[in-house]
Amino acid sequence: MAGIPAYCTNRKCGAVFVNNVINIKHSLNIRLSANFITRCPRCGSEARLVNGTFNERGKGLEFVSGPPLTKAILEHLRDIAQKAQSGEITPQEAIAEAGKIDSRWARILERALKIGGAVGVFAAIITLYIQWSSYELQKADSAASAEFYKAALAILENVENGKGIDAESANPAKAKAKVKSVLVEGEQKARTDRVYVAPKKSKRRDRRQKAKAKKLSKHENSPSLPDSAPTPTQRPDVEPSQS
Repeated sequence: MAGIPAYCTNRKCGAVFVNNVINIKHSLNIRLSANFITRCPRCGSEARLVNGTFNERGKGLEFVSGPPLTKAILEHLRDIAQKAQSGEITPQEAIAEAGKIDSRWARILERALKIGGAVGVFAAIITLYIQWSSYELQKADSAASAEFYKAALAILENVENGKGIDAESANPAKAKAKVKSVLVEGEQKARTDRVYVAPKKSKRRDRRQKAKAKKLSKHENSPSLPDSAPTPTQRPDVEPSQS
């Protein structure tokens, strides 16, 4: 017997919990609707059941069909990836469990398992996405599902090709500003280049420099007297008269 996942409609709360008001036991193709209203155990606000069709075969709730992505589904997928990483379940079991959620998640988890160390990366991607997009996931947004699926594939491709993880591609919900890195000779790691900004000059100093430049310019542009011409302070030499 299994309870049904539900989510709080209060954006500030955002709780995802198992609702035990309705239980499924040994049943196939049970269709649930988010129109069923209950109460959030955390804040008391209105809560709704997750949309979808489910099976219960005595081993827990199986997701058959419905909106492609919800927070509860992502958390389950993350648990599968973490168990596969720690060796609690085999890769084949992990792929089979993911396939019960959706065949797409089975394919992407299978790809992560083939890349050394990528299962942990995939689990981290899910954790970050849950934190960034919890409200969108509560609404079971199919567009958010497609965005996450593409971003997860791109990150796994980068890991497989040895390119590392780009900060923007790791965040499918919020694009972060890119920081340009430069490789410095003599160092084997990237650092953020820093730009030196000169301090501003004082206004008083600027006025002195402008006055000095103006004075020099005026002096250079003044007409010069011939070398032979007497200056105003000089008297011309008078030859003595010969008598």
